[in-house]
Amino acid sequence: MDRLSIADLHWVIQVLRGWNDEHLHRFRIDGRCNGISVIGALHLGEDAKAVRLARFRFRPTESFLYGYDFRADWRIDIRVEKVMAAVPRPPHPVCLAGRETSPPDACGGGPQDFADRRRTATGWT
Repeated sequence: MDRLSIADLHWVIQVLRGWNDEHLHRFRIDGRCNGISVIGALHLGEDAKAVRLARFRFRPTESFLYGYDFRADWRIDIRVEKVMAAVPRPPHPVCLAGRETSPPDACGGGPQDFADRRRTATGWT
């Protein structure tokens, strides 16, 4: 994990969620925001490409927040399950669990709106 940056983790999340990286994002780790600065956008702390995951020395059960599409306010709580001493090459984060399908990128007004649309589509009221 010493070579992986939080920008790399961002791409892993994008792939797992089926998203297209159409919006700004940030990680909130240890009370600090880290994200990719975009010309004309807010500065979100250090550039995610320069912030290595190893810097945080995560321990099992620690968690941090990934925010995406600030208008829709998607928030993903990321919890460290295990820090492996012998890491496969190339090292990579692994998703161990999840429920349901991901909302499509740019699907609307955020988690509550997506849940409401889903309830309507499935007939749950």
